[in-house]
Amino acid sequence: FDLRTSLTWTRTRTRGDRGCALDDCGGLTNPEWASNGVASFRYPVGTDAATLSLEWMWQGKSRESWDWRGLVRRDPALAANLLLGYRWGERVEANVYVQNLFDTLWYQGALNGGDLDPASVWGVSQPRNIGINVRIGVGN
Repeated sequence: FDLRTSLTWTRTRTRGDRGCALDDCGGLTNPEWASNGVASFRYPVGTDAATLSLEWMWQGKSRESWDWRGLVRRDPALAANLLLGYRWGERVEANVYVQNLFDTLWYQGALNGGDLDPASVWGVSQPRNIGINVRIGVGN
């Protein structure tokens, strides 16, 4: 069993204008709390092996640094991927995977619009998808 993870806490404050000075960049876009990681389990079956792996990314609510009016907020987001695999010897391996396990919709950024600019979002998460990978080794 392997577990690799991180948990971060970042606290930024906005003061004055949204311009950037040495000690204040108008508040950073990062969320206050965030976590990511991967947990993997491998179970040997003779010369074969079964594997189960879960990876995740979570971030708390955040806002854009230029959003001095406080209009553009991004909700907390959790994305997870799951992989179940089996390896027969050294030459054949099959994996069933689910990406975006919870079918979470989230964005990397958002713009509140104004004047001639419409409100928009970018970096849209992909929807849940399920697939199978098969690898067959050639040679010795």
